[in-house]
Amino acid sequence: MAQTWVQEKPGRILIIDTVATNRIVLKVIMLAAQFAVDACASKAEAMKIISENRPDLILLNLFDAVEDQRSLCHDLRRTPETASISIVAVGVADTSRARFAALDAGADDVLPYPVNDALLLARIRSMLRVHSTSEELQLREGTSRALGFEEPKTAFEGIANIAVLAAHGPSGEQLAVALQKSLPGAVHGLHPSDVLQAEDAQGIRDLFVIDASNAETVQGKLFGLVSDLRARAQTRLAMQLVIVPANTPEVAAMFLELGADDVVPSTAGTTEIALRAKRLIGRKHKQDKLRDTLRNGLNAAVTDPLTGLFNRRYVE
Repeated sequence: MAQTWVQEKPGRILIIDTVATNRIVLKVIMLAAQFAVDACASKAEAMKIISENRPDLILLNLFDAVEDQRSLCHDLRRTPETASISIVAVGVADTSRARFAALDAGADDVLPYPVNDALLLARIRSMLRVHSTSEELQLREGTSRALGFEEPKTAFEGIANIAVLAAHGPSGEQLAVALQKSLPGAVHGLHPSDVLQAEDAQGIRDLFVIDASNAETVQGKLFGLVSDLRARAQTRLAMQLVIVPANTPEVAAMFLELGADDVVPSTAGTTEIALRAKRLIGRKHKQDKLRDTLRNGLNAAVTDPLTGLFNRRYVE
């Protein structure tokens, strides 16, 4: 019998930039990577494309001299139908202040021109993985709700368990102290070699901030650490934010490909790192809630609500 292959839908990318050269360059890169691509120059065109053919990710020149793209970014974030679309701001100056302004406007990440191809593609693949996981969890939550298995809504808990991993103890402790002032929850400084040995509740983290800013320690050990954290049951669901050496896009791309959720250059200030960390913690808590809903729904499907005993469906 002939085998039927199901072709996966490619990620759809929307490029918004008033400069035709920028649109052409980005479109060529996206098409070469086998993405479906739309491109436009104005907010009006963008909204028409989004309504007709919703993208999975938007590449937006947020600092456009012709159009007020910040208002578009804010609108996309405020609208429920488009709030989950990933936005990468391009054309931004490579400074901590400019990156923070773009993130604060609603962008998920910031890449300056000229864009490094490897880092751009690694970032897009990382965001599409997140998008796919989120859609799957939301679909399952919707199924549980339709079947009447949804648990009552609980208040959002902003407390997080955060670990700063640094090979050089003092730098890690200093960063942990600085982040503790801005982040909700407990922030602990650990040596990278100790984190995989923790087997108690303290080892269950919401976020790992990994200091890979020292170029000598980047190769080998920390690449392997990111993979190990993503592979182990106790740490695989934790978010990972990696601080990389400045002007090393290939290193940043490698960390993203290995499983890091976000990367930030070592030139970033504590404010930018804290903002990125808060977003990752928020995503982690949202995914945890969706998984809890799914787990409760599965339990409800095989147990009797009155006695708590397994029902006939479980026996069968």
